[in-house]
Amino acid sequence: MRLSEKEVKAFIQVLDPYLTDKNASLYLYGSRTQDHLKGGDIDLLLVLEDPQKAVPLLEKKYEILVRFKEKVGERKIDLTIATTLKTQTELFLKEIMKSTLLLKKWSNYTQ
Repeated sequence: MRLSEKEVKAFIQVLDPYLTDKNASLYLYGSRTQDHLKGGDIDLLLVLEDPQKAVPLLEKKYEILVRFKEKVGERKIDLTIATTLKTQTELFLKEIMKSTLLLKKWSNYTQ
């Protein structure tokens, strides 16, 4: 994985206040999952259990991206927000789920 621990922590810190329902997972996908590659944007996938929780996050996507950049500097960051159901039914999401790396799993049952 070609992300530093500092970058991963920054993404988690930014997302945490937006996740009112803590049933979510943050994944890295794309070229940054491959240690032997160079460059590339940071592709993040936020998967939410509850479809109703996805709508407010989609509306704040650009605000979240700005906060990411404030924490990690000016980088090309792509944030995809989806539901668990969509990761099982949409072709693009099904494909990227095969090679994602889990960065954080939030749960209402753990701290």
